[in-house]
Amino acid sequence: MSTLNTQISIDQCTRADIPHLQKFIDDYWNTRHILSRDGNLLLWQYDTHRLPQWNSNGPTILLASVNRNIVGMLGLIPFNLNVSGEIFPGCWLSQWFVTPEARNTGAGMRLLWATRNMGFEAIFAIGLNQTAQNIYHAFGFEMLPEVPRWVQVLNYKDTRNLITDSTHETMSAQIPRLDSLAKESSYTKHTNIKLSLESNRFSSDWDEFWFNKIAPITIGPARDSSYLNWRYAEHPSFKYEFAVAREKSSNNVLGLAVYRIEQVMNREEKILRVLEFMSSPESEEILTENITRYGLDNGIAFADYFCTSKRFAKPLTRIGFKINSSAHNDPPFPIKFQPLDSDTSKLLGAFWISTDLREHTGKLNHRDNFYITKSDSDQDRPN
Repeated sequence: MSTLNTQISIDQCTRADIPHLQKFIDDYWNTRHILSRDGNLLLWQYDTHRLPQWNSNGPTILLASVNRNIVGMLGLIPFNLNVSGEIFPGCWLSQWFVTPEARNTGAGMRLLWATRNMGFEAIFAIGLNQTAQNIYHAFGFEMLPEVPRWVQVLNYKDTRNLITDSTHETMSAQIPRLDSLAKESSYTKHTNIKLSLESNRFSSDWDEFWFNKIAPITIGPARDSSYLNWRYAEHPSFKYEFAVAREKSSNNVLGLAVYRIEQVMNREEKILRVLEFMSSPESEEILTENITRYGLDNGIAFADYFCTSKRFAKPLTRIGFKINSSAHNDPPFPIKFQPLDSDTSKLLGAFWISTDLREHTGKLNHRDNFYITKSDSDQDRPN
């Protein structure tokens, strides 16, 4: 065992560690990474108050250190795992990294096992590269080969330009022409449903809908009001739009869509990122029509929605969303826009479930009601 290995300590990050952590991220993870520059985003993403067993006053990040010098980190983003209405403690792993000099010391494994010892029933990771996925597989995680991406073309010309400029190839022949979406349309008449575009906080009326209608038929991070308020209403950088469907007579919630506009850096084109779509059958139509109308009214090139559940994505297919896959020789819609980038890599994931809980969940990839979107973990954030 090396001297370096015996000196490594695993500790919870404190407020005093933050400047050193940000320098570590900049030096070793990614130069000019957003978390090395934006302390508010770092504290929001790793919010101490969302993890009751966290004993430090700092962000929910584990640090591997030698003589107080950081050599590794592992971020924890806590969540409650909903399994058909039952709740279990879970966390997302984010930014699991050890310096090259410390990779043969076991520091990475010690960081992971420190997480396993915190009482979580589920440990998830998403946004992995293939190398990281192989490592998680070796630790007994279930693999998610891809989070399916559903795409709706709203402006053919702008979409063609983005694909052509990001790939440096002429791809226009493959881009679906969804002519019906370019026409001005009006909402179908819904006699007892109203749609409100809200920007205030979620409250008990959402929880009643979530726990009674959505939670019993899904497996995934719980989308109760506490989660939605933290994830969307309190986000320090992005402004999200909330389209809420309600019953006119009672004002009860019937469904929700969450989305935001992303302006392509140094270009005129805009993208609509759909992050949530949860609805009772009776409100699916008005919510999906609203997404298309909102996109057309705001000059959007195309909309996308990353979601593991075909059940919850199905309503969007009725308005022209189509799954985008290289296996089907589909056009390579760009994913990164700050700036426009040629990267079209898949969104990979990995999941660890405790032995007892696995009896209830089975293989997550085999569950049509397994609901993960691009807003989970740290995937929808500024660059």
